[in-house]
Amino acid sequence: MLELILQQRYRANGIPVDISPYRNHGTGVDAPKALGPAPDHDVVQFPNPTSRIKIGLGTQKAWSPLVALKIEVLARVNPIAARTLTLVAGDGSFRFRIMETALEASFEGPPGDGAYIRSDSSYSPDHQFHAVPANRWTTLGFYHDGFAKMRLQIDGVVVGETPVSGAVPGVKSGGVCVGNSVMGAEPLLGEIDEVRIWRAYPRGVDQEFLCRPFDKATAQCWEALFRTVRDWVKRDPVEAQALMNLLSARQRLVTRTLLLLPVDELSRIRAILREYRRLWCAGQIDGSQMRNVLRQWLAALRRHGLDPVADPHRAEIEALRQRANIDPRLLTLDCDPEAGLFLSLLEQIQEEVK
Repeated sequence: MLELILQQRYRANGIPVDISPYRNHGTGVDAPKALGPAPDHDVVQFPNPTSRIKIGLGTQKAWSPLVALKIEVLARVNPIAARTLTLVAGDGSFRFRIMETALEASFEGPPGDGAYIRSDSSYSPDHQFHAVPANRWTTLGFYHDGFAKMRLQIDGVVVGETPVSGAVPGVKSGGVCVGNSVMGAEPLLGEIDEVRIWRAYPRGVDQEFLCRPFDKATAQCWEALFRTVRDWVKRDPVEAQALMNLLSARQRLVTRTLLLLPVDELSRIRAILREYRRLWCAGQIDGSQMRNVLRQWLAALRRHGLDPVADPHRAEIEALRQRANIDPRLLTLDCDPEAGLFLSLLEQIQEEVK
Protein backbone atom coordinates (compact mmCIF):
# COMPACT_ATOMS: atom_id res chain seq x y z
CA MET A 1 0.00 0.00 0.00
CA LEU A 2 1.42 3.36 -1.07
CA GLU A 3 0.67 6.92 -0.01
CA LEU A 4 1.29 10.10 -1.98
CA ILE A 5 3.84 12.33 -0.22
CA LEU A 6 4.62 14.83 -3.00
CA GLN A 7 2.74 16.25 -5.97
CA GLN A 8 4.22 19.42 -7.34
CA ARG A 9 2.66 21.03 -10.40
CA TYR A 10 4.43 24.11 -11.70
CA ARG A 11 1.41 25.44 -13.53
CA ALA A 12 1.00 28.76 -11.73
CA ASN A 13 4.05 30.91 -12.41
CA GLY A 14 6.28 27.88 -11.87
CA ILE A 15 5.75 28.01 -8.10
CA PRO A 16 6.75 24.65 -6.50
CA VAL A 17 3.63 24.11 -4.37
CA ASP A 18 2.91 20.58 -3.16
CA ILE A 19 -0.76 19.57 -3.29
CA SER A 20 -0.26 16.25 -1.46
CA PRO A 21 -1.48 16.03 2.16
CA TYR A 22 2.12 16.49 3.34
CA ARG A 23 2.54 19.95 1.80
CA ASN A 24 6.17 19.41 0.84
CA HIS A 25 6.52 22.81 -0.81
CA GLY A 26 9.79 23.59 -2.52
CA THR A 27 12.08 26.56 -3.06
CA GLY A 28 13.23 27.34 -6.58
CA VAL A 29 16.93 28.09 -7.03
CA ASP A 30 17.94 29.52 -10.41
CA ALA A 31 14.96 27.67 -11.92
CA PRO A 32 12.97 29.98 -14.20
CA LYS A 33 9.44 29.29 -15.37
CA ALA A 34 8.47 28.67 -18.99
CA LEU A 35 5.40 27.74 -21.02
CA GLY A 36 4.43 24.10 -20.71
CA PRO A 37 2.53 21.43 -22.65
CA ALA A 38 -0.74 23.41 -22.52
CA PRO A 39 -1.61 27.12 -22.59
CA ASP A 40 -2.38 27.20 -18.85
CA HIS A 41 0.64 25.09 -17.84
CA ASP A 42 3.75 26.82 -16.65
CA VAL A 43 6.76 24.58 -16.13
CA VAL A 44 10.15 24.90 -14.48
CA GLN A 45 13.45 24.93 -16.36
CA PHE A 46 16.81 23.76 -15.02
CA PRO A 47 19.35 25.42 -17.33
CA ASN A 48 22.36 25.97 -15.06
CA PRO A 49 24.61 23.95 -12.71
CA THR A 50 22.87 25.47 -9.67
CA SER A 51 19.29 25.13 -10.98
CA ARG A 52 17.08 23.05 -8.72
CA ILE A 53 13.99 22.93 -6.56
CA LYS A 54 14.94 22.23 -2.96
CA ILE A 55 12.54 20.42 -0.65
CA GLY A 56 13.32 20.17 3.05
CA LEU A 57 12.37 17.35 5.37
CA GLY A 58 9.47 19.34 6.83
CA THR A 59 7.81 18.55 10.13
CA GLN A 60 5.52 15.66 9.13
CA LYS A 61 8.23 13.03 8.54
CA ALA A 62 7.08 12.18 5.03
CA TRP A 63 10.58 11.22 3.89
CA SER A 64 11.37 8.66 6.59
CA PRO A 65 10.61 5.84 6.50
CA LEU A 66 10.27 5.27 2.76
CA VAL A 67 10.78 1.47 2.29
CA ALA A 68 8.90 1.44 -1.04
CA LEU A 69 9.26 4.32 -3.49
CA LYS A 70 7.40 5.34 -6.62
CA ILE A 71 8.31 8.40 -8.71
CA GLU A 72 6.66 9.86 -11.80
CA VAL A 73 8.07 12.91 -13.58
CA LEU A 74 6.51 14.61 -16.59
CA ALA A 75 9.50 16.17 -18.33
CA ARG A 76 10.87 17.40 -21.63
CA VAL A 77 14.60 16.97 -22.01
CA ASN A 78 17.38 16.49 -24.53
CA PRO A 79 19.10 13.32 -23.25
CA ILE A 80 22.38 14.15 -24.99
CA ALA A 81 22.65 17.61 -23.40
CA ALA A 82 25.00 16.21 -20.74
CA ARG A 83 26.27 12.88 -19.52
CA THR A 84 24.14 13.00 -16.35
CA LEU A 85 20.76 14.74 -16.06
CA THR A 86 19.08 14.44 -12.66
CA LEU A 87 15.30 14.23 -12.33
CA VAL A 88 14.90 13.76 -8.55
CA ALA A 89 17.34 12.88 -5.76
CA GLY A 90 17.03 12.34 -1.99
CA ASP A 91 20.01 12.90 0.29
CA GLY A 92 21.48 9.53 1.33
CA SER A 93 18.43 7.77 -0.06
CA PHE A 94 17.72 7.60 -3.81
CA ARG A 95 18.64 8.96 -7.25
CA PHE A 96 16.46 9.04 -10.37
CA ARG A 97 18.18 10.42 -13.45
CA ILE A 98 19.23 10.09 -17.08
CA MET A 99 22.74 8.78 -17.67
CA GLU A 100 24.19 8.63 -21.18
CA THR A 101 20.64 8.88 -22.63
CA ALA A 102 19.27 5.91 -20.61
CA LEU A 103 16.90 6.18 -17.67
CA GLU A 104 18.39 4.91 -14.41
CA ALA A 105 17.71 4.79 -10.70
CA SER A 106 19.51 3.67 -7.58
CA PHE A 107 19.16 3.79 -3.81
CA GLU A 108 21.49 3.53 -0.85
CA GLY A 109 21.81 -0.07 0.29
CA PRO A 110 24.30 -2.60 1.63
CA PRO A 111 27.29 -3.36 -0.65
CA GLY A 112 26.40 -5.92 -3.29
CA ASP A 113 22.67 -5.51 -2.73
CA GLY A 114 21.99 -4.69 -6.38
CA ALA A 115 20.40 -1.34 -5.63
CA TYR A 116 20.62 -0.13 -9.24
CA ILE A 117 18.59 -0.32 -12.45
CA ARG A 118 18.98 1.08 -15.97
CA SER A 119 16.95 1.03 -19.19
CA ASP A 120 19.51 -0.94 -21.17
CA SER A 121 19.81 -4.51 -22.43
CA SER A 122 20.96 -5.82 -19.03
CA TYR A 123 17.66 -4.89 -17.36
CA SER A 124 14.97 -4.36 -20.03
CA PRO A 125 12.42 -7.16 -20.57
CA ASP A 126 13.09 -7.12 -24.33
CA HIS A 127 16.89 -6.95 -23.85
CA GLN A 128 17.06 -3.73 -25.83
CA PHE A 129 18.51 -0.31 -25.02
CA HIS A 130 15.78 2.28 -24.34
CA ALA A 131 16.86 5.91 -24.62
CA VAL A 132 14.78 8.68 -23.10
CA PRO A 133 12.87 10.39 -25.94
CA ALA A 134 14.33 13.73 -26.98
CA ASN A 135 12.55 17.08 -26.81
CA ARG A 136 9.01 15.88 -26.18
CA TRP A 137 6.86 15.62 -23.07
CA THR A 138 7.44 12.20 -21.56
CA THR A 139 6.37 10.53 -18.32
CA LEU A 140 9.40 8.91 -16.69
CA GLY A 141 8.75 6.47 -13.87
CA PHE A 142 10.59 4.50 -11.19
CA TYR A 143 9.07 1.97 -8.78
CA HIS A 144 10.64 -0.05 -5.94
CA ASP A 145 8.03 -2.20 -4.18
CA GLY A 146 10.06 -2.15 -0.97
CA PHE A 147 10.74 -5.89 -0.94
CA ALA A 148 11.51 -7.64 -4.20
CA LYS A 149 11.59 -5.69 -7.47
CA MET A 150 12.49 -2.38 -9.07
CA ARG A 151 11.31 -1.20 -12.47
CA LEU A 152 11.65 1.75 -14.81
CA GLN A 153 8.98 3.03 -17.18
CA ILE A 154 8.89 5.43 -20.12
CA ASP A 155 5.35 6.55 -20.95
CA GLY A 156 3.97 3.54 -19.09
CA VAL A 157 6.14 0.96 -20.86
CA VAL A 158 8.46 -1.10 -18.65
CA VAL A 159 12.02 -0.52 -19.88
CA GLY A 160 13.89 -2.00 -16.92
CA GLU A 161 13.20 -4.55 -14.18
CA THR A 162 15.42 -6.24 -11.62
CA PRO A 163 15.10 -8.17 -8.33
CA VAL A 164 16.23 -6.42 -5.18
CA SER A 165 16.30 -7.30 -1.48
CA GLY A 166 16.92 -4.03 0.36
CA ALA A 167 14.36 -1.34 1.16
CA VAL A 168 14.77 2.35 0.31
CA PRO A 169 16.18 4.23 3.33
CA GLY A 170 14.79 7.50 4.58
CA VAL A 171 16.05 10.82 3.26
CA LYS A 172 18.79 12.49 5.31
CA SER A 173 19.14 16.12 6.37
CA GLY A 174 19.99 17.41 2.87
CA GLY A 175 16.40 16.83 1.81
CA VAL A 176 15.15 16.26 -1.74
CA CYS A 177 16.11 18.04 -4.97
CA VAL A 178 14.10 18.19 -8.18
CA GLY A 179 15.97 18.89 -11.40
CA ASN A 180 19.45 18.43 -9.94
CA SER A 181 21.48 16.25 -7.61
CA VAL A 182 21.60 17.08 -3.91
CA MET A 183 25.19 18.29 -4.30
CA GLY A 184 24.43 20.17 -7.54
CA ALA A 185 26.31 20.15 -10.86
CA GLU A 186 23.95 17.58 -12.47
CA PRO A 187 21.08 19.82 -13.66
CA LEU A 188 18.36 18.41 -15.88
CA LEU A 189 18.97 21.04 -18.58
CA GLY A 190 15.32 20.54 -19.47
CA GLU A 191 11.81 21.23 -18.19
CA ILE A 192 9.50 19.59 -15.68
CA ASP A 193 5.73 20.01 -15.57
CA GLU A 194 4.87 17.72 -12.66
CA VAL A 195 6.50 15.46 -10.07
CA ARG A 196 4.70 12.84 -7.98
CA ILE A 197 6.30 10.67 -5.31
CA TRP A 198 4.80 7.87 -3.19
CA ARG A 199 6.19 5.82 -0.30
CA ALA A 200 5.05 2.70 1.58
CA TYR A 201 2.15 3.67 3.83
CA PRO A 202 3.65 3.24 7.32
CA ARG A 203 0.24 2.67 8.95
CA GLY A 204 -0.98 0.16 6.40
CA VAL A 205 -0.95 -2.78 8.83
CA ASP A 206 -2.84 -0.76 11.46
CA GLN A 207 -5.42 0.29 8.89
CA GLU A 208 -5.95 -3.32 7.79
CA PHE A 209 -6.45 -4.45 11.39
CA LEU A 210 -8.79 -1.62 12.33
CA CYS A 211 -11.10 -2.04 9.34
CA ARG A 212 -12.93 -4.76 11.30
CA PRO A 213 -16.07 -3.61 13.17
CA PHE A 214 -15.49 -2.87 16.88
CA ASP A 215 -17.92 -1.91 19.59
CA LYS A 216 -16.78 0.37 22.41
CA ALA A 217 -16.02 -2.44 24.88
CA THR A 218 -13.96 -4.38 22.35
CA ALA A 219 -12.02 -1.27 21.34
CA GLN A 220 -11.19 -0.61 25.00
CA CYS A 221 -10.07 -4.23 25.33
CA TRP A 222 -7.56 -3.89 22.51
CA GLU A 223 -6.47 -0.50 23.78
CA ALA A 224 -5.45 -2.20 27.03
CA LEU A 225 -3.29 -4.65 25.07
CA PHE A 226 -1.63 -1.83 23.14
CA ARG A 227 -0.87 -0.05 26.43
CA THR A 228 0.74 -3.23 27.72
CA VAL A 229 2.94 -3.39 24.64
CA ARG A 230 3.92 0.28 24.95
CA ASP A 231 4.79 -0.17 28.61
CA TRP A 232 6.99 -3.15 27.76
CA VAL A 233 8.79 -1.17 25.04
CA LYS A 234 9.58 1.56 27.56
CA ARG A 235 10.57 -0.95 30.24
CA ASP A 236 12.80 -3.13 28.08
CA PRO A 237 13.68 -1.39 24.79
CA VAL A 238 16.44 -3.87 23.91
CA GLU A 239 14.17 -6.93 23.98
CA ALA A 240 11.36 -4.96 22.32
CA GLN A 241 13.67 -4.03 19.47
CA ALA A 242 14.84 -7.63 19.17
CA LEU A 243 11.26 -8.82 18.80
CA MET A 244 10.43 -6.13 16.25
CA ASN A 245 13.55 -7.04 14.26
CA LEU A 246 12.56 -10.72 14.17
CA LEU A 247 8.99 -9.97 13.11
CA SER A 248 10.15 -7.48 10.51
CA ALA A 249 12.66 -9.94 9.06
CA ARG A 250 9.95 -12.61 8.83
CA GLN A 251 7.58 -10.21 7.10
CA ARG A 252 10.23 -9.17 4.59
CA LEU A 253 11.10 -12.80 3.82
CA VAL A 254 7.47 -13.78 3.22
CA THR A 255 6.61 -10.70 1.18
CA ARG A 256 9.74 -10.82 -0.96
CA THR A 257 9.36 -14.55 -1.68
CA LEU A 258 5.76 -14.09 -2.81
CA LEU A 259 6.45 -11.01 -4.92
CA LEU A 260 9.13 -12.91 -6.84
CA LEU A 261 6.72 -15.69 -7.84
CA PRO A 262 5.51 -16.10 -11.44
CA VAL A 263 2.67 -13.78 -12.39
CA ASP A 264 -0.05 -16.48 -12.42
CA GLU A 265 0.84 -17.79 -8.97
CA LEU A 266 1.14 -14.29 -7.54
CA SER A 267 -2.31 -13.46 -8.94
CA ARG A 268 -3.79 -16.48 -7.14
CA ILE A 269 -2.19 -15.45 -3.85
CA ARG A 270 -3.42 -11.88 -4.22
CA ALA A 271 -6.94 -13.22 -4.76
CA ILE A 272 -6.66 -15.15 -1.48
CA LEU A 273 -5.52 -12.02 0.35
CA ARG A 274 -8.33 -9.92 -1.16
CA GLU A 275 -10.91 -12.42 0.06
CA TYR A 276 -9.28 -12.52 3.49
CA ARG A 277 -9.43 -8.72 3.74
CA ARG A 278 -13.06 -8.68 2.61
CA LEU A 279 -14.07 -11.14 5.31
CA TRP A 280 -11.94 -9.48 8.01
CA CYS A 281 -13.29 -6.00 7.30
CA ALA A 282 -16.85 -7.36 7.31
CA GLY A 283 -16.27 -8.97 10.70
CA GLN A 284 -16.74 -12.47 9.30
CA ILE A 285 -13.58 -13.83 10.89
CA ASP A 286 -14.55 -17.18 12.42
CA GLY A 287 -16.87 -18.92 9.92
CA SER A 288 -16.52 -21.46 7.15
CA GLN A 289 -15.52 -18.85 4.57
CA MET A 290 -12.63 -17.64 6.71
CA ARG A 291 -11.63 -21.25 7.39
CA ASN A 292 -11.42 -21.88 3.65
CA VAL A 293 -9.35 -18.73 3.03
CA LEU A 294 -6.93 -19.52 5.85
CA ARG A 295 -6.47 -23.06 4.53
CA GLN A 296 -5.65 -21.69 1.09
CA TRP A 297 -3.24 -19.14 2.55
CA LEU A 298 -1.37 -21.62 4.73
CA ALA A 299 -1.16 -24.11 1.86
CA ALA A 300 0.30 -21.38 -0.38
CA LEU A 301 2.91 -20.46 2.25
CA ARG A 302 3.97 -24.08 2.69
CA ARG A 303 4.05 -24.60 -1.07
CA HIS A 304 6.71 -21.92 -1.29
CA GLY A 305 8.78 -22.93 1.75
CA LEU A 306 7.27 -20.40 4.16
CA ASP A 307 5.63 -22.66 6.74
CA PRO A 308 5.09 -20.46 9.84
CA VAL A 309 5.32 -23.53 12.11
CA ALA A 310 8.82 -24.24 10.78
CA ASP A 311 10.06 -20.69 11.29
CA PRO A 312 13.53 -21.06 12.90
CA HIS A 313 12.87 -17.97 15.03
CA ARG A 314 9.47 -19.10 16.29
CA ALA A 315 10.71 -20.25 19.71
CA GLU A 316 12.71 -17.03 20.17
CA ILE A 317 9.69 -14.91 19.25
CA GLU A 318 7.49 -16.84 21.68
CA ALA A 319 10.04 -16.47 24.48
CA LEU A 320 10.21 -12.71 23.97
CA ARG A 321 6.40 -12.47 23.95
CA GLN A 322 6.15 -14.37 27.22
CA ARG A 323 8.77 -12.20 28.90
CA ALA A 324 6.77 -9.17 27.80
CA ASN A 325 3.72 -10.65 29.59
CA ILE A 326 1.61 -10.16 26.45
CA ASP A 327 -1.08 -12.83 26.06
CA PRO A 328 -3.50 -11.86 23.29
CA ARG A 329 -5.43 -15.11 23.73
CA LEU A 330 -6.54 -14.25 27.28
CA LEU A 331 -7.45 -10.74 26.17
CA THR A 332 -9.48 -11.86 23.18
CA LEU A 333 -11.26 -14.59 25.12
CA ASP A 334 -12.18 -12.07 27.82
CA CYS A 335 -13.59 -9.29 25.70
CA ASP A 336 -13.29 -10.16 21.99
CA PRO A 337 -14.70 -13.67 21.61
CA GLU A 338 -14.69 -13.52 17.81
CA ALA A 339 -10.96 -12.81 17.78
CA GLY A 340 -10.46 -15.70 20.20
CA LEU A 341 -12.32 -18.01 17.82
CA PHE A 342 -10.21 -16.70 14.94
CA LEU A 343 -6.99 -17.61 16.80
CA SER A 344 -8.37 -21.07 17.58
CA LEU A 345 -9.35 -21.51 13.94
CA LEU A 346 -5.87 -20.56 12.82
CA GLU A 347 -4.29 -23.08 15.20
CA GLN A 348 -6.63 -25.83 14.01
CA ILE A 349 -5.77 -25.18 10.36
CA GLN A 350 -2.04 -25.28 11.09
CA GLU A 351 -2.55 -28.80 12.39
CA GLU A 352 -4.83 -29.84 9.51
CA VAL A 353 -2.76 -28.50 6.59
CA LYS A 354 0.33 -30.65 6.33
